[in-house]
Amino acid sequence: MSGHINRQEYITVIGSNFLDFVVWGLIDESLKVYLNTDFSKKRFQTSIWEHSHAAAAIVLSVIGIEAYRNRICFLKGIKVNRRVPDDLCKILRHEKVGFPVDKLQDILTEVFVARDAIVHNHIYQVEVFSDKEWVMLGHRQRLLKGYGFDSKYKRAVSSRTKKTKLLKLNVQPTKISFEDIFKVLVVTDLLVAILQNILGGRYGPFHISHKIGSHHFGSLSKSLNYYYEQISRKSFLMFLEELCGQLRNDFAGYLPLYPDCFISNVCPECSKLGFDRSDDTHYCKRCGLSMGFIRDGVLEIDFAGKDAGD
Repeated sequence: MSGHINRQEYITVIGSNFLDFVVWGLIDESLKVYLNTDFSKKRFQTSIWEHSHAAAAIVLSVIGIEAYRNRICFLKGIKVNRRVPDDLCKILRHEKVGFPVDKLQDILTEVFVARDAIVHNHIYQVEVFSDKEWVMLGHRQRLLKGYGFDSKYKRAVSSRTKKTKLLKLNVQPTKISFEDIFKVLVVTDLLVAILQNILGGRYGPFHISHKIGSHHFGSLSKSLNYYYEQISRKSFLMFLEELCGQLRNDFAGYLPLYPDCFISNVCPECSKLGFDRSDDTHYCKRCGLSMGFIRDGVLEIDFAGKDAGD
């Protein structure tokens, strides 16, 4: 055989594809159970269907974060270390003077602690207390010796609740729920936005194609908007408002000017989350502000009043 031979090279970063193509089916299955949960009743675990799918989605999402770390280190010629949060924070500290690396390190560490609890199958002993009618009164949960009680765990996890201190991620594997994978994806969305803004799209390319019913989403933040609109549990919605407000305070200066990030999707009047909706409308349930499309050079703005059902 003779003649010209073309030679090409490429690098293999498969992990980020899990975020693009795989996690959504897992999240949808977890959501189905979550939406039918009676939160007025005490429980010592979520359903097997919910925590199995949510846990798998968390693992694959965190693999995606690690894949981006590997890609960045390869392109920059940096040696990969054992701890992903350390590497990402070191890179961002070098690229952007004054970047709040300690705050990012804390939330990324919590995400990886939750991942470890699943991947390494941390085993808890759970004691359940019920009345004579077998209605649950409460429960105690104890991590068994030899399972995951390292320095990261001790620093990140509340010994009382068995949740991480900032993100409130469940680390008792059978209590993991849709809420946990949603929070992990909020952090992932934030990280991708920061990396793309500071390093450029070449280092953290992220494009998804996610379809739910008649909705088609091309970004992680748009998909999160859709799932956010499905949530009705008020205590979780309040927590998300508080969490995203804190993340905006910490990282707003390092996000793109165009707010294609879930935590930046807020009402311009009252800062409530979820103003840009998945159906391309713009409406605030708190203050009633709504915005239509630009027509004849004019943007329609209306105050419809507070939503009575909010």
